[in-house]
Amino acid sequence: MTWRYVWYGVLIAVPAYTWFKFFKEGYELEKQYKKHLLFLKRHNCAVMFSAGKRIDWPCDDSVEPPDDDIKGINVIRQYEPILYFIRTAKESLYIATMFIHVQCIVDELLAAHKRNVIIKIIVDYNYNKNGTCIQQLQRAGIEVLYYVPPEPDQCSMFHYKYVVKDFKRDTEDGYLCTGSLNWSVNGVVSNYENLNFISKFELVAQFRDNFEDAWNIISEMNETNDYIKATLREMNMYQ
Repeated sequence: MTWRYVWYGVLIAVPAYTWFKFFKEGYELEKQYKKHLLFLKRHNCAVMFSAGKRIDWPCDDSVEPPDDDIKGINVIRQYEPILYFIRTAKESLYIATMFIHVQCIVDELLAAHKRNVIIKIIVDYNYNKNGTCIQQLQRAGIEVLYYVPPEPDQCSMFHYKYVVKDFKRDTEDGYLCTGSLNWSVNGVVSNYENLNFISKFELVAQFRDNFEDAWNIISEMNETNDYIKATLREMNMYQ
């Protein structure tokens, strides 16, 4: 009689384990699907900032409340769209922006650099020469190129605001973040700004080509213009 119960137990236990494994794998697949769906939504959306209020960022309802339910202003949370864009980079980030004055962005870029993500940054010299954020990135070995107006009395600034991520021309892959937002605390606390996340390859390719052109033009200026070279040497920024 005892052995009969043992066999009954075996017959019940094996299917139970099989079903448990099946449901566990199904649950993991569902999680991965939802994660990928959220990734796609977050790379094809427009996010608005209205004097401290963030609007239309696709949220993971399981871990974070909708924007409308948040009281008060948290700078790191406000910058989550850009932080997520950087955090999910696998191969490359090409950044063209006037300045970087937000530590949480610096921290995310340093983490990406440690993951061996290729990072190139172009910024405006006058808006970064006294800042510590860019210096942290340079000390870590990240390539930074400064735009300096070619003449002392020339009123000109590097005013692009975009990031191209994981661009691959052969497979027509890549992502773009662009908009009106400058990377400062005031940008998400006080201003009315927008960010646009795009995965349409033709648009991403245009910005990637623009970055390459800007990098080459500014690099040549920095190598050949005596005023620019002297300016960068004075601040120990000449490379």
